[in-house]
Amino acid sequence: MGALLTLPLSITACEDEPTPPPPPAKQKVRLDVDWPDGTELDRDGFATLSARSRAAVLRSEIPVLVPTEAIDSAIVMARPAWTAVSARRDGLTISLHATRVAHTYPGIQPAKGPARVRNQPAFITQNEGIWSASWKEYGAHYALEVECDDPAEARCTDDAEVRSLAKTLRYVGGRLHADLLEGAR
Repeated sequence: MGALLTLPLSITACEDEPTPPPPPAKQKVRLDVDWPDGTELDRDGFATLSARSRAAVLRSEIPVLVPTEAIDSAIVMARPAWTAVSARRDGLTISLHATRVAHTYPGIQPAKGPARVRNQPAFITQNEGIWSASWKEYGAHYALEVECDDPAEARCTDDAEVRSLAKTLRYVGGRLHADLLEGAR
């Protein structure tokens, strides 16, 4: 039988190297919404939505954008800090998420995307076949996603479809303009 040997280990810190400062703490910030004026309001688009979606639009604390090409299938959901729209059209699933919450780090400016969507700096990406465009508008952050039933379909091989759908987004309201929409219910 062999004897079990234990050797003392000692690890010493190098006293010459300073300890790096901790990273800045992430902060959750509620953004101020810059509401569009009532002239941009698409009352006909609002009236096309289901009763449940119209009620969500009236509660939304964020300007609600809806793709006009898929407005008849649009479902709108609203909570105090976010609004979401989901729709189907011609083999596409369309999702639009909007939030008035940002996560920031002190001393670090937000990055601006190299692309342009709705005349705003934007990021356009593709992940698992889903095209996404994200940008800031009306003081809120928006992310539009387009997923094709058949990812091999020609319109889904580049970002043209997500860019095209972004151009069709119309302002159908929000809490600020609820009084202007009461008659369209």
